[in-house]
Amino acid sequence: MKESSRKIKVIMVGGIPVDFQSVKGGVEAVILNLLAGFSNIDDVEVTHVAFDKDCKQGRIVNFSKNVKVHFVPYQSRFPLLDYLINQKILRKIIRDAQPDIIHIQESEPHLLRFLNYPKKNIVVTQHGIMEEELKYAKGVKDKLKFLFKTFIEQFIFPRFKNVIFISNYNQRLFHSKLSHFKIIYNPVNSIYFSERPGIARKQNSIIYVGVINRRKNIKIILEAFHQLNQVGITYHLHVVGGYKEQAFESEVLKWVSQYNLMQQITFHGWLKPIEILKVYDQCDFFVLPSRQETLPMSIAEAMALGKTVIASDVGAVSEMFQHKVTGFLFKRDDLHELVEVLKGRSVTADLSRNEEIRNVAKEKFEPNEVARQTVNFYRTVIDHT
Repeated sequence: MKESSRKIKVIMVGGIPVDFQSVKGGVEAVILNLLAGFSNIDDVEVTHVAFDKDCKQGRIVNFSKNVKVHFVPYQSRFPLLDYLINQKILRKIIRDAQPDIIHIQESEPHLLRFLNYPKKNIVVTQHGIMEEELKYAKGVKDKLKFLFKTFIEQFIFPRFKNVIFISNYNQRLFHSKLSHFKIIYNPVNSIYFSERPGIARKQNSIIYVGVINRRKNIKIILEAFHQLNQVGITYHLHVVGGYKEQAFESEVLKWVSQYNLMQQITFHGWLKPIEILKVYDQCDFFVLPSRQETLPMSIAEAMALGKTVIASDVGAVSEMFQHKVTGFLFKRDDLHELVEVLKGRSVTADLSRNEEIRNVAKEKFEPNEVARQTVNFYRTVIDHT
């Protein structure tokens, strides 16, 4: 790698689809938002390498004047074999780019691609906690996948000493000695920071955004609505997202019918960000009752829009907002606490808090700010070498 200069050259690695508009969240969205932030920094030049199972032919896309994306198709349907086969392509990209920094997103299992590379100029962003994800894996295939990722997390990840943790929660879970790390929160799409027109909202409207599965625990919202109906408090829930299991979709629809909530819930399916904004315009609250999370991007997006968040106190959620000031926390799986929060917020949303919530989001999740912090961390890595 070349010596540090005024303009930093970076290679970043992590999966994103060829169709940027098809991203539904997770690390893919984080990468795109960070690339957008890099696009506004003149003294960084980024080559992103995306190994893509769905890409049939390699291609290069100019994301912006200083950011380009190499799409590299998998050479084998078995990831471990692909890591070996695609090493030649990876080495050529690195040789041509002459980077000062290699930044690995999606650390499990991309770290395997870089086991034999010098570690001093490699930065790793540590996202999800695989050991926690494993607890909610369903089926033999999923369990084996997360067992493998947990192995990498526990035994391979500690070899990489320059680490960006996305929360204090992430950092506390790793006890290995790291020579150099920084807490930098994930960026959200800048569209969520845009000013929205003043729209008359429906009283007691709540939005949920994300995949619909057992870990996200949507059932507890339905149970809360059922209890609130009994005391004359009515909410409407807008669900933006989709299912991964058809069997679970049937369960959810059965609960909706059982609790007689058909008129109180609108299922929108997956929407593009511009479409999600229109649903947000109807709502004052965002809800996420998950049993396990790390740093949910959906909460950060809601905060960027100034929405009051009601969420289970799991993972790093308590780092994202201040309880009873810019949002509300309740214990995981605690139906009584959730009902009490919704009772207390059932009259009118405290709209005076909206700007305060947005300011917190700008400080923590705005993509240009996150990109700036990331580049500053690159510089400290280079200075240490």
